[in-house]
Amino acid sequence: MENLKSLGWDDSYEDKIDSTDKNRFDIARVIAEHKNSFIVKNDNYERRAVISGHFFHNTQKRSDMPVVGDWVLVNKDTPSVIQKIIPRRTCLIRKSPNDRKSIGKNSENEQALASNVDIVFIVTSLNQNFNLSRIERALVLIYGSGATPVILLSKSDLCETDINEKIRLVEGISFGVPIISFSNVSGLGIDEIKNFLTPGKTACLLGSSGVGKTSLINILCDKDEKTSEIRERDGTGRHATTGRSIYFMENGGIIIDTPGIREIGFLDNCNDLEKSYEDIEQLALSCKFNNCRHQTEPGCAIRAAIENGTLDERRFRNYLKIQKEISFYDDKETAMKNKHEKNKQIAKMIRKMDL
Repeated sequence: MENLKSLGWDDSYEDKIDSTDKNRFDIARVIAEHKNSFIVKNDNYERRAVISGHFFHNTQKRSDMPVVGDWVLVNKDTPSVIQKIIPRRTCLIRKSPNDRKSIGKNSENEQALASNVDIVFIVTSLNQNFNLSRIERALVLIYGSGATPVILLSKSDLCETDINEKIRLVEGISFGVPIISFSNVSGLGIDEIKNFLTPGKTACLLGSSGVGKTSLINILCDKDEKTSEIRERDGTGRHATTGRSIYFMENGGIIIDTPGIREIGFLDNCNDLEKSYEDIEQLALSCKFNNCRHQTEPGCAIRAAIENGTLDERRFRNYLKIQKEISFYDDKETAMKNKHEKNKQIAKMIRKMDL
C-alpha cells in the first residue's frame, strides 16, 4: 500500500476492504473516464478498465458508477475489470442537468462529479463571469461532499474594477473560506494555490467553462493541455475540457480537472445549506415568531437586516431558491400538493374576476 500513497491512498481506506478482496484483486485509482470505460492506475500499471456485468446489474443509482478519484478493486489479469468501488471518503454529487423532467428521489437524478477529494477549488473569473450566487451554490455542494472549499478568483489581469472590493464581497458570503485572486498570464497567486496542493492530497477544480481551469492545470502540472482563446465580447474562454482526469504534480500533489458546469442542482443536503448560510440561519432565530416566513410579519429579523443593509437581498433570494430546490427533491409529494393548492387559488381568483 505504501506505493499507492503517491496516488492519494492513506490508511483511512484500509478498514474499508476485507482481507479476501485484498488477496483476490488489485487496488487502483480511476484517473480518467471515457464513454464506456475508465483508465485506472496503481503502482504497477496504468490501463483501460471496464465494469463487470455483476457490478453493472447491481448498481442502484447513477452516482454509484465509478468516477474519477474512486479507488476500485480490479481483476489482476488483463484487460482489467472493475469489480467494486472502495467506499468513498468524499464525493461531489449534484442533481443531473440532463434530467429536467425527473423530479423527486429518482436515482437517475444524481450525477457524481469526482470522489475522494480533499480540497475543491471554486474557480470564477473576476471579469464578466463573476457571480456571487454561483459561488454560494458551489459552497453548498462542497460542504455536502465532505471536502474543504477554497475560492479562486481568476483573470485578475483582466479585472477592470477594484479586485479588493470583489474579494470583500466574496468574504461576505464565504465565512472564513480561503480566497485567492490569481492570473494564469502574470503568475499572480499561483504560489499561494500551490501551497494547498501538498503530497498525497487530492484537489478538484470546479467552475464554469472558460474561467481558466485548464490553463491553471497546465501551469501547476507543467502540462500542455488544449485551451481556447478568450472572446473579446465577453472576456471568457470557450469550452476546452471535455472529460474528467487526474493530474499529478512534481511535488506529489494531485488535481482533478473537470468540464465547465453551467448549473449546480441540489439533492437533500439540508444541513449543508445551513452551513453555507449560517448568517441567515442565525438571523432567523431572532425573528419574533418561530414560523416567520420572512415576508411581512412583524418582528422579522431577516427583513430588518435587509432594510438596514446588513444582509444582501440577493443572498436571501438565493438562499430561498436553494431551500426550495432541496425541499422539492426531498419531498416530491408535498411539493406537488403545494403546487396543486397554489393552482387552485389562482383558479379561484380568475373565477372571481370573471364574475
